Amino acid sequence: MTPIRGRSPSSLLSLAFILASCLCMAIGMVGCHADPLASRSEDHMGRTTESPTSPAASEQESPTDWGKLGGTDHAYIGEGPTVVILGDSLVMMSRKALRADLKGTSSRLAGRAGEGLSGGGQSTAWGKPLMLTLAKDLRDSNPDVTVIALGTNDALSPALGLPAAIDAWNKMTQDLSGSCLVAVTVSETSKAENFSQHTAKEINKVMRRDADVIVDWNALGSSDRYTRPDDIHPTPLGQAHYAKLIRQGIDECLAPPKTNG
Repeated sequence: MTPIRGRSPSSLLSLAFILASCLCMAIGMVGCHADPLASRSEDHMGRTTESPTSPAASEQESPTDWGKLGGTDHAYIGEGPTVVILGDSLVMMSRKALRADLKGTSSRLAGRAGEGLSGGGQSTAWGKPLMLTLAKDLRDSNPDVTVIALGTNDALSPALGLPAAIDAWNKMTQDLSGSCLVAVTVSETSKAENFSQHTAKEINKVMRRDADVIVDWNALGSSDRYTRPDDIHPTPLGQAHYAKLIRQGIDECLAPPKTNG
């Protein structure tokens, strides 16, 4: 990349994340209301986040790149069957619980606030669909299991919507066709502004059609024990349960095939 005169690549990246945050807020995507430059803080959804340069982040989760708009593991963490998880702010919020429940596997997480299957604020700032690109890149590592926990922001943002979400799902699952595919359903009950329950239901139908294993988060979507008033973001108890359900789905993928007789 050729730097713009007067700006280093790192400053350009910071600028891109600031633009992404502004875009997220402008179009109303969930989980996009934070300053990516702060080293550690807690946002309005109770997420404690750290910048990639924070000592705590580098000591606990290196090699990773996580900030207030999310992040991506650049290498597998742990030992065991390889697992990739692609998600949005729900994965971000549940990351600590997921790390604990993924013991015994070698995992890579990618969780990006405001991102859907087909795009989002960060995709717009970057100039290409972020999660689709990540899925294609992660395919090359040949994971044993791929978990897709996306779709909420496609239902929430009129700028994305159902046709683009289905097209992105088809491309994403084709790219990851060598893995056992776990799909996490999205809430169909949210009454958040601009949220399309119809779009959520249709995305879930496609997930159930194509995935090897379904994690039915939607079944808990209206429980105030597990989700906040928006019926989308998990409570602390919900984060633990979300991670547990995903681990159960992974284990189902990894279980030896049943034989007759």
